[in-house]
Amino acid sequence: MVQNRAVCDAVLNVTEAIRNAADAAILKSSNLTRKLCKPRWNASCQQAKKEQRRAWGIFSQQLWRKVKAENGLYREFNIPILETSTALYSSPLDVANLIGQTFASVSSSDSYSHAFQATKNRLERTPINFRCRQPLPYNCDFDMFELKRALSSAHNTSTGPDGISYELLRHLNEDSLVSLLYLFNRIWREQVYPTQWEEAIVIPILKPGKDPKNPLSYRPIALTSCLCKTLERMVNARLVYQLEKNKCIPLFQSGFRKGRSTLDNIIKLENKASLYVDDMQISCEESDMRMIERQLQTAVNIIVKWCDINGHGISASKSCCVHFCRKRGIHPNPEIRIRDVQIPVVPDVRFLGEIFDHRLTFLPHILQLRKRCEKSLNLLKVLSNTSWGGGSNIITQSVSGNRTLSH
Repeated sequence: MVQNRAVCDAVLNVTEAIRNAADAAILKSSNLTRKLCKPRWNASCQQAKKEQRRAWGIFSQQLWRKVKAENGLYREFNIPILETSTALYSSPLDVANLIGQTFASVSSSDSYSHAFQATKNRLERTPINFRCRQPLPYNCDFDMFELKRALSSAHNTSTGPDGISYELLRHLNEDSLVSLLYLFNRIWREQVYPTQWEEAIVIPILKPGKDPKNPLSYRPIALTSCLCKTLERMVNARLVYQLEKNKCIPLFQSGFRKGRSTLDNIIKLENKASLYVDDMQISCEESDMRMIERQLQTAVNIIVKWCDINGHGISASKSCCVHFCRKRGIHPNPEIRIRDVQIPVVPDVRFLGEIFDHRLTFLPHILQLRKRCEKSLNLLKVLSNTSWGGGSNIITQSVSGNRTLSH
């Protein structure tokens, strides 16, 4: 099944085999024999019990939805009518197509700068020779240790279109793991990417504080195959090891190390810069505001130039500037621009979960923490009071259903 067929057919057969094994081994419903009904039990009693279970299910669902909403863990949201400059879209099919077209336009090569497109086209026309005379450590076949390490380090995320989770892959026996490893090595040697792995389930998530009617206000979350991600994890481990072993990653490169800035050695100034995932901040400390403006504007120009060359983008509307100063009216606010668009100056900014105000008192951050704690305390007061609020029966059933409520 894995050795003699094409790669795409082998991947399809392995996927079907894992799903069939899961259906055969994991029970979807209880196989216990039903208890005999009492003589007084009739169809009306059965219907009443069914309605009671249904009512309790609705009540529990609404209760925990409110509990999570009060704690900021869950917000019920449905995509409303989307609006563009030309028309309104209300049907689910039109909304899905519009969001898909928006994601495709943002991810297309047309959004890149002309300099990056020229570099990209020139490099893509250059053929790459993957063959070598002697076997190298990063080109050899994968072994069982790499596969098991990739599966053990993976978190239990949502499944892709094939419905196979990491938990199912971890419970495969040794023979099945050998077959799966042989399939991965075939893909690695033959350089054939399975077409099944090119599909993904894309879920639009509304960005915080954005207009829900604008299709650009949604962030795509793609659910891909766990088989594909397992092979990607194995390849990535080899690449990172080879790059670090040969010292190909500079100390200022933060693509593989979180918290280190790519601009520490690019900006030859007395600025301080930090980069975490896609959030970046640049700071400068001086007594002369004109010196601060020159240094920060130089740093921003270098960043914009680097982004244009490497295919990244910086939005002036999503950026902000904070003037940290405890003396009012002495120093004017700086004027920093991104491509002739001035960055707005705000009194406080949220960075990595903390709110920094312009006087560095951290009072807005403390007030936000207090507000969140008061919501949780009010919720506990309602659920823990026996004379009013939830009631003793509801409290007992709620606590037994979720033990984390006592924390």
